[in-house]
Amino acid sequence: MENEKDRIRWEVLEFANSCRYGRKHTKDEFEHIVTLNKKYRKLLEATGDENGVFEIEYEYIKNLYAKRLEKNDFLTSHGEEEEVSIDE
Repeated sequence: MENEKDRIRWEVLEFANSCRYGRKHTKDEFEHIVTLNKKYRKLLEATGDENGVFEIEYEYIKNLYAKRLEKNDFLTSHGEEEEVSIDE
């Protein structure tokens, strides 16, 4: 259980970091992170742990996802990646 928790945490934090550095992602990638968040929360409940850093980074991802949904400007294929402003 601890390894799974660490794996999910790493993947979500890495995703947030890539977003902060301007990498665009597909809608499917964002939805994968949402699914991982649900799994992570269940693991935290099972172990009685908390993780403030994860919560802050997931909130950032959630807000960015909402903006991407509103603009419908997700990356459409991995070959069409473009640089974007970090402040989006």
